[in-house]
Amino acid sequence: MLTSNQKKNRKNLKWDFIRGKYHTTLINLSKNAEIADEQWARTGDISWHASYKMYVKKIIELKEKIKREEKLLFG
Repeated sequence: MLTSNQKKNRKNLKWDFIRGKYHTTLINLSKNAEIADEQWARTGDISWHASYKMYVKKIIELKEKIKREEKLLFG
């Protein structure tokens, strides 16, 4: 029989498995969004703003995908 701590650790491993595959992608998208935001602030070029909005949209979509996967796995 597993203790409650062992059950918690097993659940955390499953969460890490789901989130871990997207970690690097989320970090890269966040860095790219930050760069686009800085460039937009410096130059005022609307294309940088469009890039920023695109990166933010991709981050939101990926986080929603992660939540759906977790919901399927954990209910």
